[in-house]
Amino acid sequence: MQDSHYVQLTNRGIISLTGSDTLAFLQGIVTNDVNFLSEKKAMFSTLLTPQGKYLVDFFIFKLVSAYYIYCKINRILDLIRRL
Repeated sequence: MQDSHYVQLTNRGIISLTGSDTLAFLQGIVTNDVNFLSEKKAMFSTLLTPQGKYLVDFFIFKLVSAYYIYCKINRILDLIRRL
């Protein structure tokens, strides 16, 4: 039996998004097709300006009825503001 290990990533954070329209909201603003998300599949995506310039990259995953965005801690407040 293997030992379990974990690493605390202090430079990363998580934003939680909930609500009946969360999937449609995310689908309209991120660069990946969030319809493919499931409780067993996360995906990498980005948020761009309307002109297509890079703003922030992150991982999105779903657990039960909530969606979570996992990104650099120093980008969280800006990302929340843009969402």
